[in-house]
Amino acid sequence: MSFQSKSLFARLALVGTLGSLLSVFSLGTYVAYKQGKEATQSAYKESNLITSGLATALASDLIVKNYADIDQTVTQVTTFSNLDRLNVINRRGNIVVDAKRDQQNKTWTLFHGGVEKLPSDNQSFSSILDNHIVTWTPIIAGSLVGWVRSDMPLDQITATQHLIFRDTFLVALLSVVLSTGVVIIALRHPIKQLRIAADFADELPKIHGQFLNISSSTSELQHLVSALNRASKELHNQDQELRKSRDLAQEVAKSKSEFLANMSHEIRTPMNGIIGLTQLALNLPTDPVVKDYLSKVFSSSQSLLGILNDILDISKLEASRINIETRAFNLDHLLSNLRNMFEESATSKNIEFIIEVEASVPRHLLGDAMRIQQIISNLLGNAIKFTGQGSVAVKVFLQKLEKSKAQLTFSIEDTGIGIAQENFDKLFQPFSQVDGSITRKFGGTGLGLVISQSLLKLMGGEFDVHSQPGQGTAFRFSLQLGVAAQGAIQKNRSGSKVGNLERNLKEIGHNLQGTKVLVAEDQHINQKVISEFLRLAGIAAVISNNGQEALDLLEQEDFDAVLMDVHMPVMDGIEATRNIRSYPKYARLPIIAVTAAVTQEEQESYLACGMNAVLAKPVNPGGLIKLLSQWIVRQSGDSAKAVQLPVEQPVEQPTSQEHNQAKALSWADLSRVLTEFDLENIKSIPKDKPEFLLRMLQKFFDGFNDKAKIITDQICNGELDTAKTIIHTIKGVAGNLGAMNLHQACIVFESQLKQGEFDTKKLQAWLKSFDDTMSNIETLLH
Repeated sequence: MSFQSKSLFARLALVGTLGSLLSVFSLGTYVAYKQGKEATQSAYKESNLITSGLATALASDLIVKNYADIDQTVTQVTTFSNLDRLNVINRRGNIVVDAKRDQQNKTWTLFHGGVEKLPSDNQSFSSILDNHIVTWTPIIAGSLVGWVRSDMPLDQITATQHLIFRDTFLVALLSVVLSTGVVIIALRHPIKQLRIAADFADELPKIHGQFLNISSSTSELQHLVSALNRASKELHNQDQELRKSRDLAQEVAKSKSEFLANMSHEIRTPMNGIIGLTQLALNLPTDPVVKDYLSKVFSSSQSLLGILNDILDISKLEASRINIETRAFNLDHLLSNLRNMFEESATSKNIEFIIEVEASVPRHLLGDAMRIQQIISNLLGNAIKFTGQGSVAVKVFLQKLEKSKAQLTFSIEDTGIGIAQENFDKLFQPFSQVDGSITRKFGGTGLGLVISQSLLKLMGGEFDVHSQPGQGTAFRFSLQLGVAAQGAIQKNRSGSKVGNLERNLKEIGHNLQGTKVLVAEDQHINQKVISEFLRLAGIAAVISNNGQEALDLLEQEDFDAVLMDVHMPVMDGIEATRNIRSYPKYARLPIIAVTAAVTQEEQESYLACGMNAVLAKPVNPGGLIKLLSQWIVRQSGDSAKAVQLPVEQPVEQPTSQEHNQAKALSWADLSRVLTEFDLENIKSIPKDKPEFLLRMLQKFFDGFNDKAKIITDQICNGELDTAKTIIHTIKGVAGNLGAMNLHQACIVFESQLKQGEFDTKKLQAWLKSFDDTMSNIETLLH
């Protein structure tokens, strides 16, 4: 934490503590320095006094070489001095006596002999050497006869300084404690009040209008409290005014949007009548002048309807009444609609109309096709309007493909008049165009791009505009769309003419005459559409409004198949399917999901819960009847009986390659390869023809090879019911195919899952049996 970020209390305490510390340490340092300096000067004086006195006293003894008196004199001096060493040296450098103090017992010892290097000058001097003051004094008796050298220790001075510093530290510590205590006592109450004021300021946006009540003898705090109370009052008044203004603005905006939405709808309804009646009148024989008038009425009505549609959309967007839907659609169909809508108007202006789609772009997608088409339509309408010659193009590119998501980029390009960059911001402003001349020359409301931008934002996209005056314009936007599962969108191959629909449906479902299908659907319109498709194919339809009604009807009547909507009130299709599959008598009843949600993950979840196939909404009549014909197989007599097949598709006739492969295999060969199978239990099913068994094994392998991983993941996620449903399905198919080891393993594992328990060992045993069975099949097929 930096000093700037510390609290005021911490700052004051720190400043007070530092002040006392600096004062005490400064005083201690000064005292130590002062005493050290004085003690050193005293040691210099003592050392000089001893050596000079000895030099005078020993001169005559040194001349006559009276060494005994010299020793006696040195002994007397050392006894009462603070020296560590004292030497008497003759003029040749020979040591006459060397007195040394023992540092432990403080006794002196005299040594004789030895040589010492003499100073060059015959002058007395002192120096510091090894923490000692070393003093040299010459012995003069008319001439130089020798030297006296003394070593005065400085240890005592250093020790004294250390004591001073220690005492200084103790005093400083006491000073810190005392100063901190004084700061705490003096500032505790003001700091507490300051914190209360700070908390009040933090909460001011939430509690404005309230007042802070603090009585303090500190003038600064009183001023702060007064300022905060004034701010609280002013903020409260401003907030009240803003709330009133906002509520009024929202009410006006809501009323305006609802009025526009309602009026646009009310006006558009009679306008549709005008357009329709005008079209009918134009088809009647009438006077050319009247027909010309009617053509102009029709053209004007179309323009007015387009304007009304724009106003309706913009008002709905402002009122948040537009929701983006996610439905399966075919990109080629969407682009084909755009071509039908705009190619003629482009051709009439001699403009080339181009649609380019990158080969890697997936065609079956999930998204709001109507809104995507509306966005592109607005852009294409502008492109053709503002292009005099050249071309208008719609291009689609794949940016990224990950699992079930595709990032697509749509580009609408033209060679028209272009837009200056400084005018880009005006493109997305309601009721505005680049300049007034545009409106006068080309017309329009200026709402198309605004609507498109709003719709695009709802879908998570954004426009990227590239344009220069005279060089055309390119509007690009990217959308992340779901990729529909392969085969989820059923294609209508029965023709488009209404007159042929009944004949086509009966041809597709020629084996379904007299069958009865239960339709579980909560939407009345969908009920009528599906039941009419079934009626045209010769199939009787019984309607239930939810999953519970479907269960009740199944108890009362026999049905050949069930068309099950996934999302219904009371009981949805998934729960209803699970309930149906819980009864053994319905184990082979075909249940087909009818839903708009057809991603790969969703389709697998529907199949996992017990459904046999998935039919995408909106329902295609040919796809519906074809799917029913695959799952309802005629047995005998006039009634139909549902037969459960081992995989999601019906058993097809073997190809010539499979037939030849099967001819090369005998039952003995199959027995050697299919060690996990009991072929005696299934010979009667394919009527002793191996090609049928090969085809069924191929279907089983393709449809269930990935189920082990799915079941393991579901169990790890606690989805025991879903895993149990798949195990139940595998159990039945394995038994039909003679995979008795896997069949038995499924029985054991399913029984445990029904009890809501899970044992790792039983899962491993089931996985081993499953893997062994699949390895058998793979070896045979490959």
